[in-house]
Amino acid sequence: MYTPKDDRPLRLLVNTADGGQTGRYVLRVIPGTVPPDPKGTCRRDTASAPPADTPRPLITVGQRWEATLSATGDVLEDSTFLQFWEVAGQAGQTVTIEVMSEAFDAVVLVAGPGLKATLSDDDSGGLCNALLVVQFPATGRYRVGVTANGPKTGGRYVLSVTPGRAAPVDLGCDRDG
Repeated sequence: MYTPKDDRPLRLLVNTADGGQTGRYVLRVIPGTVPPDPKGTCRRDTASAPPADTPRPLITVGQRWEATLSATGDVLEDSTFLQFWEVAGQAGQTVTIEVMSEAFDAVVLVAGPGLKATLSDDDSGGLCNALLVVQFPATGRYRVGVTANGPKTGGRYVLSVTPGRAAPVDLGCDRDG
């Protein structure tokens, strides 16, 4: 979030988390504000995510957000809904990233500095929830994608990023997706 001090033109620089990558992208500059990041947010506390047409806030480890996966966010070529978040990670830090939903079979994706490939998980959180334990190889911003296992599928979900390692749960997923 940036508030200009005057009406002079600004220069925006776009780069990738891992150098040398090229490809199409969309840059959106949207007026408005994003709620400030509450300090000392407890895992039990849940904040509401901003609407899909505003930038997602940077999530700090220990936060939990409620959001809705829908066609108002990004939509892939196969009609799968997708939302991106960013997490600030420190080199060597281990976190557990969970996406929990009663509405859809959740999938979580993580990409960022030092990761050789995008990490993903579908059902390790049990009951169609995604759970991914990540040890950040470098300090920087990591991109977290939330999607569903299947096109045109979405609904309410909770995204949490907690310190440490949670054990995966294998309870299966009985939803079609």
